[in-house]
Amino acid sequence: MFRNSGKKIMILSKIICWVGIIVFIIIAILSFATIKGYIGQIIYYYKHGDINKPFYVELFERGIISIFGAFISYYVSLFVYGFGELVDRFCKTDNTYLDGRNDNEKNMN
Repeated sequence: MFRNSGKKIMILSKIICWVGIIVFIIIAILSFATIKGYIGQIIYYYKHGDINKPFYVELFERGIISIFGAFISYYVSLFVYGFGELVDRFCKTDNTYLDGRNDNEKNMN
């Protein structure tokens, strides 16, 4: 379970990245699909003079959330991947140091 933890963290970061990107793509598709219902409401609001939020603002907000969410998922996975690489390299360095020390102790005896 605790062997090769650095590589497991790196694999987990790749999975988190792709799942996050796919989730935000699905959120984007669903949010833009529901805009169709907003078009009728916006036409109604423009005709009656009671407008809460213009269509382009709604479109901009949903697009920013979708794109920004995918980038956040990518950047978070970069930090997690870097931590996994750090753990992996530390374990390799630690094993090299311990193997070298054990060889020196054998030569002393």
